[in-house]
Amino acid sequence: MCSNQVKNKMTKQQFLRNNRGINNGSDLDPAFLEAVYDDIANNEIVMEEEQTAELAKAAAAGTDDAGRLPVNRRRMSPRWV
Repeated sequence: MCSNQVKNKMTKQQFLRNNRGINNGSDLDPAFLEAVYDDIANNEIVMEEEQTAELAKAAAAGTDDAGRLPVNRRRMSPRWV
């Protein structure tokens, strides 16, 4: 739902349809499933390995995970120059 790598993102209606009958053959309350969908849509689920890789990539680039340079990052010059 959230990933930029997914071209065709699942809609809320598709999510509800895909989760029919998962409660011992019955449907879960649609309001509950809608809340789950909204939570996932607003807070992407990211595996720990993905987080670690993104943080390492950002650290190598000298940026935070949003691609911004950290405010407290300073360029240090050698004192002997």
